[in-house]
Amino acid sequence: RRMGWLLVIGLIHAYLMWHGDILVTYAVCGLFIFLFRNSSVRKLVIWGLVFLIIGSSLSCLSGWSSQQWPPEVLTEMEEGFFPPAEKTAAEVADMQGGFASQMKHRVAGSAFMHATVLPWFMFWRGVGVMLLGMALYRTGILTGEASSRAYRTWVLLGLLVGLPLTYWGNLRTEAIDWDVIPSFFHMGQYSYWGSVLMALGWISLWMLMRRRGVGEGLRVRLQAVGRMALTNYLMQTVLCGLIFTGTGLGLFGQVPRIGQAGIVVLVWAVQLMWSPWWLARFRFGPAEWLWRSLSYRKIQPFRRLI
Repeated sequence: RRMGWLLVIGLIHAYLMWHGDILVTYAVCGLFIFLFRNSSVRKLVIWGLVFLIIGSSLSCLSGWSSQQWPPEVLTEMEEGFFPPAEKTAAEVADMQGGFASQMKHRVAGSAFMHATVLPWFMFWRGVGVMLLGMALYRTGILTGEASSRAYRTWVLLGLLVGLPLTYWGNLRTEAIDWDVIPSFFHMGQYSYWGSVLMALGWISLWMLMRRRGVGEGLRVRLQAVGRMALTNYLMQTVLCGLIFTGTGLGLFGQVPRIGQAGIVVLVWAVQLMWSPWWLARFRFGPAEWLWRSLSYRKIQPFRRLI
């Protein structure tokens, strides 16, 4: 039921708010990995790697078969990477306009994502990393119970293998000037695999820092943000919608890269500050409360008794 309601929330978010939604993918993958809830760590790791390999193989096969694609498909993909000026101008005008003009991009983008990208690519990676996450939880790595030696090993693998691998992939992509087919299907494989090691490296580095008592204040705030992950995720869409679309300031296509990075940091800072404040007064974030009430078919307590 939790995944079913998350799917509903994700579909509403995708088609009415932002076509880059990830909740639908989480819900679909979550429904599937429920089948593995009683699996051993060994089985979780094996199946996690199998799903990751399938996703990687499908991407490579797509790239290798591109020579057989109809010309109009290749042209459409090329324009997705390098849109002509008139197409860019039209999209900017639509996103700076009213809700109705924004919707045609959201609906088209979400439909393409759910009909093509999700079943062909995102499902396999999503299930793969979730199964590995279940294994990491069972072995104590995600709960801080693993040995310091294990954490140091993962830090080294993440920073000495994962990070260079991802960086090399970016260099190769730049070297071919973002040629669409090899960039999307082949060069992305460096990040596809390197990012898994990098994630383990950063997690392990944080665990080692925590054992030395470093970052206690940040831990409290990150913990609060995590407990309100759904609310904060949806809140990011609302805030950025007010900044970029015609519903608010209409800055779509007007903010340079540095400005965009600044907005990211600002939104993070706001959520790191407001999440502990909110949870000191309420049991759940607003979206978590609604999700929990729907899942348990019963209105959940909301305010925290002080």
